[in-house]
Amino acid sequence: MYAETKRWLEMGKGEYGLMKALLFGRLKFEGPRFVAMRNMSPFRVFLDKIDKVDSDTSPCP
Repeated sequence: MYAETKRWLEMGKGEYGLMKALLFGRLKFEGPRFVAMRNMSPFRVFLDKIDKVDSDTSPCP
């Protein structure tokens, strides 16, 4: 799965969920959909942590 940094942050803040992100093309993935769906639970836990960890998302110079 991949997305722009701002999209990861939006999902982590709870602005929208995984399904909306997929439907609107904000989150993309390559590979079998079955594997992605099987791993949604751990992925949701990952998204819950994004907004709770101090980080610097500014691009490198």
